[in-house]
Amino acid sequence: MPATVIAIANQKGGSGKTAIAVNLACALVELGKTVLLVDVDPQGDATNLVGVSTSDGPTLYDVIGQETPLAEVIIHDVVPGLDLAPGNERMSGLEAVLAGANFRERYLANAIEPALEDYDIILIDCPPNLGILSVNALVAADQVLIVVSMIDRNAYKGAHALRETIEGLKKAGVKVRIAGVLRNYVDERRQVYQVLNKALEAETTLPLLDAEIPMRADFQTAAAVGRPLLLIHPDGLASHAIRSAAAQLLDAITATPAHA
Repeated sequence: MPATVIAIANQKGGSGKTAIAVNLACALVELGKTVLLVDVDPQGDATNLVGVSTSDGPTLYDVIGQETPLAEVIIHDVVPGLDLAPGNERMSGLEAVLAGANFRERYLANAIEPALEDYDIILIDCPPNLGILSVNALVAADQVLIVVSMIDRNAYKGAHALRETIEGLKKAGVKVRIAGVLRNYVDERRQVYQVLNKALEAETTLPLLDAEIPMRADFQTAAAVGRPLLLIHPDGLASHAIRSAAAQLLDAITATPAHA
């Protein structure tokens, strides 16, 4: 079977989706999956979080904007068992490059197609908006994991806007599904958590994963040293929550197979 492509997304910034994407990738490797992490965010945070500098080497900009083969960009074993297609600030220039292009929403899908037979799962870290790069990621994806910050009242609106975009793409013939919603920055003592959680639980079109990722300073520590949390605090509460989320994500994509 070709890889299942999963976009990690929320149009609202500050959801913590990049740390989730990187650590989910590591957890899926622990579960025995071969994984490619694709950094589509011009901030390049996923690339930095695995300790990679792209100041000299090629990135996804070269793949999408210059037709460099993806295989020439992939960095193998950025952490044991995890490969990376890096991104950096040059990616922001792709908005202008793709603006007048034919089939501009399919450039990423075409770029990663040669890698589909090499991996079990391809995770795409999306930009925090619904621009052309995010649309490319959604068109390339089989499934979408929406990450919602449980300390931001606007995160719920972002999840809804993303769902509406996905529904619009499906009506246009794009075969993409919502695998689930992952609650991040969870502190059950906060009133904002109670409000958002009640709203999410009542929303039947946004399927919730049971796992919740707690608010922990460990994530900031991991970002500061440029390593995934699962590697520097493998036995921490947040790491165990990420592993639970990875297992539930696998169950969700198995229940709605990508290539049915």
